[in-house]
Amino acid sequence: MRITNSMMSSRMMLNINRNMRLLDNLQMQFATGKRIQFPSDNPIVASRALSFRTTVAQNLQHQRNVDQAESWMEVTESGFFEVSSVLTRINELVVQGDALENVSGMRDIATQISTLMDQLGLAMNQSYTGRYLFSGFRTDQPGVLLRDDPTLRFNDITQRFTQRNVEQISAFQRFGPGERPEVTEASVLKLPYTFAENVRVTIDASEFTQDQIDAMEDDHPLVDNPVTTPAALATALAGASEGDIIRFTYAGTDQIIIFASQRTANGPNADQDTFRPGEFEIFHSQDTGQLVLGSAFAGANTFDVQYDKEGFSKGDLNPIVYFTATSGPNGNPPNRTFTMDGHQIEFEFGVGTRFAVNSLAKDVLPAHLVADLRSFAGTVLNIELAERTQILAALRANPAHQPPNDVPSEEDFGKMADEQMANEQQWAMTTIQSKFSNMIGLLEGHSSTLSRHQTDLGARMNRLDLTRERLERDEITFELILSQNEDVDLAEVAMRLRSAESVYQASLQAGINMVQLSLANFL
Repeated sequence: MRITNSMMSSRMMLNINRNMRLLDNLQMQFATGKRIQFPSDNPIVASRALSFRTTVAQNLQHQRNVDQAESWMEVTESGFFEVSSVLTRINELVVQGDALENVSGMRDIATQISTLMDQLGLAMNQSYTGRYLFSGFRTDQPGVLLRDDPTLRFNDITQRFTQRNVEQISAFQRFGPGERPEVTEASVLKLPYTFAENVRVTIDASEFTQDQIDAMEDDHPLVDNPVTTPAALATALAGASEGDIIRFTYAGTDQIIIFASQRTANGPNADQDTFRPGEFEIFHSQDTGQLVLGSAFAGANTFDVQYDKEGFSKGDLNPIVYFTATSGPNGNPPNRTFTMDGHQIEFEFGVGTRFAVNSLAKDVLPAHLVADLRSFAGTVLNIELAERTQILAALRANPAHQPPNDVPSEEDFGKMADEQMANEQQWAMTTIQSKFSNMIGLLEGHSSTLSRHQTDLGARMNRLDLTRERLERDEITFELILSQNEDVDLAEVAMRLRSAESVYQASLQAGINMVQLSLANFL
């Protein structure tokens, strides 16, 4: 085969270019530290690199999620600590007051507790980066209202009570200046608001004996002829009035719905029967927020209470953060039903690894706790002992002490006034001491509930720490795998680069020697 100069030149240029391309590739690897520069260099390596980089980016995002969640939980924890410390202080004051033997000292303690309740409200309005922590997804809504709003209205505010929430109280009432007070034993549930409207209580029919059902049927036609469809129930509820009882049976549901009768416990317009409901009655003491249960209802295990309220004060619980409730016609938006079900804010910390980072106001500062504290402070502070002059005036104005009856002497009036003052002191002490004693037990239960939720937060924070450690280990592993896939061994590349340079220089030298040959060399 004849080899021409042209063939030799072509092969020379081909080899030089091949050596130059290898040298360029090695120089690029040495300069960048990467095995490939374009996907076309090695599609398999490029595909694996994209996958590994996505995994590393996800891991870094999950670590950022951990940082955010940790900050959120730390601020939440401070809210828990604040509520816990306030409750501890309240408990200390209640125990201290329970040992006192004078009404004025107990009233002073009740005043301190009333002030501490404001601090609990501030704890529920903790925020993080402008978002309220304890309001679930409604991070723009405070747990406790920040200002008075007399036009704000919510309908169908729904609360569930259990037998544990029923308190046996001694109610102290006075119906006129200096008049002899009355002390009445009663079973009550406590709402977190005063002056609620349209209060109705739903109890499962299985809670009653057949005799009790029969007795209710005698006075209430809608118990004898139950409502059997939701549409009929809506009509019956719209037409019901105070004291009515409705039986609702539908799709396996059998409920007794009792409409509470409005009463006033204190002041010049106080009703004398506020704490004396009939067997099948429930009275709503609107100025104290108490539901006074008739004997047939006091033993029930579960109570579902619904009520409406218009006009809220600063420091009141925010209904849309605490309860299922429907906004009124002037709401924003109007006539919308709000619920706090499923308001767990979850962060993702890995594939299939998600858990809630938030706690809800209704768990940290339950509505029952607020109602218990307000009822306690209100009861103690509303008990006022009459002055001797007021008692004397009331005794003299009593028709039994005026003609034609025998009129007592001033000395007898004085003895009767002294006796009433002594009795009032004893009755007031009995009422207040029972309230203090009850409050000790209630606070113990609320502290236990708070501790349980605080423990849950601590467990989630511990889990977050473990998640952070795992993500940090995964980052090291993923970075190593990514490096093994796309990074080069610089020492090896340096040796190969030196070898390629030598080969390239040799190929150039050989080409030069070949090109220098001419026709004269062959003559």
